[in-house]
Amino acid sequence: MGMQERERAVEKARKVFLLGVSTQATGEKEKCVGVLVQMCRDHRLVLHDLDPQMPGRFDITLLRIGIGLDRAAAPAGSAQGRPTTGAASRTAGDAGSRTAGGSGQGRGRTGPQYPQDLIFRTMGLPERRRWFQDPLLDRGIRHAVQAAGAYGKLLGEVRSLNASNMGIRLPEQELTDWFEALLDRPGSTVPSRSDSRTIFDDLAAHCRALYLAETERRRQAAQRRRAEEEQRRREAARAERERQAADRLQREREERRTRERADVGQPGGARRDGPVTFGRSFEHPAEARLYVRVAERRMGPGGTVRALTRQGCPHTELRCERAVRDEIEAAYLDALRDLQLAASMIRAEAARRRDETIREAEESCNRACERAFDAAVENYKG
Repeated sequence: MGMQERERAVEKARKVFLLGVSTQATGEKEKCVGVLVQMCRDHRLVLHDLDPQMPGRFDITLLRIGIGLDRAAAPAGSAQGRPTTGAASRTAGDAGSRTAGGSGQGRGRTGPQYPQDLIFRTMGLPERRRWFQDPLLDRGIRHAVQAAGAYGKLLGEVRSLNASNMGIRLPEQELTDWFEALLDRPGSTVPSRSDSRTIFDDLAAHCRALYLAETERRRQAAQRRRAEEEQRRREAARAERERQAADRLQREREERRTRERADVGQPGGARRDGPVTFGRSFEHPAEARLYVRVAERRMGPGGTVRALTRQGCPHTELRCERAVRDEIEAAYLDALRDLQLAASMIRAEAARRRDETIREAEESCNRACERAFDAAVENYKG
C-alpha cells in the first residue's frame, strides 16, 4: 500500500472517529466502531492514527472508550469506582500510565490514574460531578488539565474574554498568575452545568464566571477609590476655603486696629466724633447680607447701612459713629464665626447622610448586579 493511499485512509479514519465522538446516538457510535475496526485491519492502522493522544497500537477496548461507548475504570476510592477485570481494567491502566508519562508530570507516581481523554470525553451530569469529587481532581485540577492538553485551551478562553468588551485587559503576567491560582483549586469547587457535555465545558464556564466576577470586583473597587478620592478633594477644598476666610477675618481685624491707631494719632490727639461713612467689601453675598442684618439691629439713631455691588463684588456702606461701627464689626465677626461652625456641623451631617445613602445604593446595586451576573452565567451558552 502506497503512502498516499495510507494518508487518505488515515484522514478518512479520523473523520469517522470524530463523528463517533461527537454523536450522542449509541447506534451511530457502534457503526463508527465497526467501520474503524475494518479500516484498521485493511490499512494496518493503529489508535494513534485516529487520535494523536492515543497509543501506537490497536485496542478495541480503548477505541470504544475513546469514542464514548464504554467507560474507563474509575480510580479506586471514587464514588463511581467498581471492580473491573480483563482487558477493560488493563486498558484503563495503560491509558492512565500514558497520561502521566506523556505530560512529563506523572513519572514515579503511584496510585490510580485517569484516561487522557477524561477532560474532553462526553459525560452526563452525574458522572462529571463524580469525577470532580474524585481525589485525583479534588486535589487540584492543574494536573488533569495539563495532562489532557486543556491548559492552553482554557487559558485561551480567559485571554479572549480579557480582551473583549467585558474584560478589563489585565496584563499577561497578572492574567496568567490569576489563571494558575484558579487551577490550584480543588475540583469540588467547579460546578457541573446542565448544558455542558464534557468536563472541559464545565471548566471553561467556571473560568469565564470567575473572571467576570473578578472584573466586577475590580471595577467596583476602582469606583470606590475614585469616589473616595473625589470626596477627599472636596473636603480639602472646603478646608482651604475656611482657612482663607479665617485669614481674611484676621487681616480685617488687623486693618481695623491699624485704622483706629491712625485715628488716635491725628492732630489734636483725639478721635473725630460724629457719623462717618465706612465701606466694606465681601467675597460672598451671604456675608454681606449677614453684615447688613447685624448693622440694622445695632444701628443707633441717624445711622444708615446700604448693600452695594462694586466691580462685581458685594459691598456695604455704613454711616454711623465709629464706636457704633466697632460694635457692629465685633458682633458681625462673632455671628460669622458661629454661623460658620453651624454650617460646618450641617455639612458634616449632610455628608454622613450622603455617605449612608451612597452605601445603601451601592449595596442595592451590588445585589442587583450579582443577580444579573448569576442570570447571565446561567444563560451563557459559550
